[in-house]
Amino acid sequence: MRIEELWRKAISGEKGFFYDLFRFLLHMLSFLYLPLFVLFRWAQSLRPVKLPCPVISIGNLTLGGTGKTSLAILLARRLEEMGYKVAILCTGYGGKSQGKVRGKGVKEVGDEAFLLSANLEKGDVWAGRDRVKMAWEAIKEGAEVIILDDAMQYFRIEKDLEIAMLNAFSPFGYGYLFPRGSLREPITGLRRAQVIILNNADAVDDKGEIIERIRRINPSALIFEANYRSKELTETREGTIRGLDWLKGKKVMGVAGIGCPEGFRKTLEGLAGEVYFKAFPDHYDFKRKDIISLLSEAKMKGLSAIVMTEKDGIKIKELMGKELPQEVPFFVLRVELVISPHEPFWRKIRSVLF
Repeated sequence: MRIEELWRKAISGEKGFFYDLFRFLLHMLSFLYLPLFVLFRWAQSLRPVKLPCPVISIGNLTLGGTGKTSLAILLARRLEEMGYKVAILCTGYGGKSQGKVRGKGVKEVGDEAFLLSANLEKGDVWAGRDRVKMAWEAIKEGAEVIILDDAMQYFRIEKDLEIAMLNAFSPFGYGYLFPRGSLREPITGLRRAQVIILNNADAVDDKGEIIERIRRINPSALIFEANYRSKELTETREGTIRGLDWLKGKKVMGVAGIGCPEGFRKTLEGLAGEVYFKAFPDHYDFKRKDIISLLSEAKMKGLSAIVMTEKDGIKIKELMGKELPQEVPFFVLRVELVISPHEPFWRKIRSVLF
């Protein structure tokens, strides 16, 4: 069992003496986390930089996926349609290269930075730890709006709008700070956000209770719901596009190496006849042996296709050589984030631009 899988089972309440003991140890360690976070926040907040353009931050309270990348893509595309040149600043998790992302490969800059860059037409994505330096470089190159990706716990730059995203499957990090839970900071951190988005809202039964709790924590925030809308299937090797109807009644394998695989699995289960699902750790670096293993397993089970997320698909494209047998095709399921109600959300965005 992978350590991440063990940790997630423990914090989500898996029963058994071993998990109880592991949770106790994690709980003891979590007492060290809070003072370290407070010290970190204090140090970063001493002299925050005010930039000469609007700054919109997208972040979350928890470790793992909440849909920040999808929101950054949606926001950047809309801003470009409005005529703004956008710069997205991200950490470039998993990448080795710093600075402007355009023209670099996924191995150099990381999967999220590469995916963000692929979805911008005029603006640029910058990856690295020194976001103040990158912000000034982006502004020198004409950036008119800065989007800080994964920046709720980043305090070195003043923000004009703080957007917090919550994943409806585990919105409050199982109630504990890391490592006992998945909270990066206490849930009172939500009070800093002017906009709070509950993602995968329609996939859970207790949506109303979650929203009510958010309102109690931050009564002044605008609260929105978000869900993924499936668009199309793209064959990984040749780029052939198929409609979603192709999945109806078919047995497929779903593969996800993202922070919230549950959301992707539920989406796929709503499209295909039967789904055999395999989850990998977030940002998993797929190897050729993984592709061969998945193909072999899918063939053995008589499956019609292997379907991956877009973030995973960009990492395996270079592994799909012509010499690799592909009796079972690989597809990427392309989705887009839909925010509801959408008009008040975009009104709020426009309010920080003028």
